[in-house]
Amino acid sequence: LNKVVKRREIIFQRFMGAMDERMYPIHSDHMDVISSYGMPIIYKTEKLAKEASKKISKTIEIRPLFSGDIGNQPFFPGDHKRKTNADKIHRQGLFIGICPEYTDEEVREIAKAIKQ
Repeated sequence: LNKVVKRREIIFQRFMGAMDERMYPIHSDHMDVISSYGMPIIYKTEKLAKEASKKISKTIEIRPLFSGDIGNQPFFPGDHKRKTNADKIHRQGLFIGICPEYTDEEVREIAKAIKQ
């Protein structure tokens, strides 16, 4: 288990190192250990998020951030559209999975895709 936790942390740090000024920074210095199953990336504009999504998805499967605005989900009834932080996350956020079994080469390729 400790090996898996450490590997996830290494991958998370490498992906964080690929982030740039197009993205909101992730503040993790208050955490002793990072053992995340994925990494959220929130772009500063919707246009940047859409461009990045197209590029990154050529390398790895990505998902929208699932904590986005529930009112924007197709199953949610009625018109609940409003401008909120959740809406921003919904429109500008991506979720990249972190698998401890990724090889070093796969991690490099994914980090490269994040930088594109």
